[in-house]
Amino acid sequence: MKFSYQKTILITLLLLVSSIKGFLDYDEEHLLNCKDFHTNEALQTTLIIHQIDKWVFLILAPFAILSTLFIMLTFYKYPTTRKQPGDIILAISISDFILCFHWIISSAYSLYYEIGPDPDGAFCQSNSFFSVAAGTTEFTYNCCFCLYVIFVIRNNLKGQVIPQKIFHLACGGITILIVILVFATKNSGLSLFGTCSFKVNDGFPVFGVVILFAYLFISWYTIWYFRKSIPNNQIFKKMREEFLRYYFYYVVSTSVIWTILAFSNLFAGLNCSYFQDPSMNVIITIGNAAKIGTPIILSIIRYKDPTIKKKVRDQLCRWGFIRKNRPSLTNPLNPHNSNQSQHISLSEQQRRQSSEDGSSWFTKLTQNLRMTQIYAMISGIIINDIIQKKKENPQSNGSINGPTIINISNPLVALNDDDYTSDQEIELNDELISQYIPFHKHEQGSPSVEGKVTVHAPKVFRALQQSDGLMADIQASFDLINNIESIQKKFGGPDGGKSGEFFYFTQDRKMIIKTMNKGELDAFLKNLKKYVIHLVLNQDSLIVKIYGIYTFQINKTQNHVLIMRNISQCPSEYIERTFDLKGSTYDREVISQKKNKGKKLSEMTMKDIDFKNTEGKIWIEKKYAKRCSESLEKDARLFESCGLIDYSLIVFKINWIKYSIDTQVEIEDVLKKFHSDLNIIESTKEVGIYYHIGIIDYLQEWNVQKNLEQNTKKILNLNGNLDTSAQNQKIYADRFINEIAKGIFDV
Repeated sequence: MKFSYQKTILITLLLLVSSIKGFLDYDEEHLLNCKDFHTNEALQTTLIIHQIDKWVFLILAPFAILSTLFIMLTFYKYPTTRKQPGDIILAISISDFILCFHWIISSAYSLYYEIGPDPDGAFCQSNSFFSVAAGTTEFTYNCCFCLYVIFVIRNNLKGQVIPQKIFHLACGGITILIVILVFATKNSGLSLFGTCSFKVNDGFPVFGVVILFAYLFISWYTIWYFRKSIPNNQIFKKMREEFLRYYFYYVVSTSVIWTILAFSNLFAGLNCSYFQDPSMNVIITIGNAAKIGTPIILSIIRYKDPTIKKKVRDQLCRWGFIRKNRPSLTNPLNPHNSNQSQHISLSEQQRRQSSEDGSSWFTKLTQNLRMTQIYAMISGIIINDIIQKKKENPQSNGSINGPTIINISNPLVALNDDDYTSDQEIELNDELISQYIPFHKHEQGSPSVEGKVTVHAPKVFRALQQSDGLMADIQASFDLINNIESIQKKFGGPDGGKSGEFFYFTQDRKMIIKTMNKGELDAFLKNLKKYVIHLVLNQDSLIVKIYGIYTFQINKTQNHVLIMRNISQCPSEYIERTFDLKGSTYDREVISQKKNKGKKLSEMTMKDIDFKNTEGKIWIEKKYAKRCSESLEKDARLFESCGLIDYSLIVFKINWIKYSIDTQVEIEDVLKKFHSDLNIIESTKEVGIYYHIGIIDYLQEWNVQKNLEQNTKKILNLNGNLDTSAQNQKIYADRFINEIAKGIFDV
């Protein structure tokens, strides 16, 4: 027997029409005047479910229960479908399931006793509890689904997601709050529809229209945002169309059904308070029919949900409701088709992979989006570097092998005031990228790119690159051919790197690209000139240089990113210790944490207390220790004058001797890679170990938010003198100088 949801919808519509046209008991006896006071006995005899409504509930509710139960069983049988956002669909289905039983029980009670239940009785109040809780949950999760889609798309580059537990706690918290509010204000009881739910109330019909428009706004905004943010190109076309087709039908259906519910509730309330026309109670039947139609119609649509569609189809095939599509016998033998299979779009590959490994379909879409953004960002960085090199030397092609002319020993000296405020915009598209990056032209499946990059103060950051000599080669470090595999490995998964931020070490380990927020961007650009002057006057500065700041507008999503020098400059397996030091003692220990039990020290980023317990100090020659200490003090005073806090001294202990043996690179050649002798300092305590130190994370201003963070921690710990990490710039700099600059170096 072939499953046909069209027949189910037709039967439902016929029942709705028949319920409106005949056998309706709309008379004065069932007309309530909301302006009068009524006893519970009067409400029981007036607010009863109309005869036709009872049979609509009793006949259609089992179908609704079966349709929602099928979805719930699918989620139960296939745990991978319960990943976000499948868990949201499951929660909505459970709510519908509960509501169906609520309607059956209400109808059966009314049919048996021929009156409504006592509004204050245990039956009605418990029934109200399930109705209010399930209805609120359904509405909340429908809205949360929209917010989830918007949030994930907006933050897909960083791989940010709302943890499932927090997500469900928030949605559940809203439901619990509303249920408590309803019962605390004694708004539970008999409704105008004859069921126990939100009781008759002058304000509730209007409130229903308000929440309807709230849902209409957020749901249609989600469709608009999705259309705007997901490009309609070869990679995304099929996935985009599939989501929009499903979600469009879903939103249209919920919009129509909930509009009927809201306005039937509104007109029933107006009739109760003003019109007093018994025939207008037909609107109550229409509303009840819409209620029972909701789980049936939406369940049928949910069978098309990309999250569970394949599992639903497999289950229906297993039960014999539909036939499995037979594979074409000609495809495997057709060489033309075989060639075509090599050119399957990335979108189709992801969709197939999603079906095979059970991954969330929506997760695969955001993975594609993330990879496209990363590809476009790196392309923009390379193109800008080529353009800047061409400006310096018009005779060169700006490529890696093209000569770079530097007229003065320190290019930072030649900058003028305009250089600090001028930005450059580059329109990114496939044609431009192919012109500058041959990889894009020839690599099969290269993402289609459309967007814009704003390069902030390009001359200034180009000069900062040049001041570090051979350590800073943008094109070599960000070469797409060398980086594409590691990018796919790190960011091609569903977590996007897990950190909640986009953070990537180039394949040669020389540079880092990371996201920054608008506040950090503005704070740094505001102090850029002061920053450069400090670097010119203090050649030994241990501030890790930033080589570029960019604002990318890709797929209608804006991201601010920076690139900076990687202090270690070597593969992670040769890093024996990593320390992040701020000079604070509060919450600055990681070795003793339960989550790190059993881990090697080389696998952790340790903090101040760990450093004191394991190292004590930096073991280097006194001449280097003195220079480092003096430089750190000057650097801290710069940040103080800029109002910056939260910076850290990062300390790496690297076994370059082991690296030299493994790679057969002489240690002298390793040392030559570094621009300054303070970039790599030999340990006096351990043979073959070298220290790499530098100040990082110096973009945070002292502001109201940080002040609030500081005081909150003090209150929570009941300690007004708590040495929190966040302090005002003066206290932070003083502490950094005393505890770090003068505390860990033997001077």
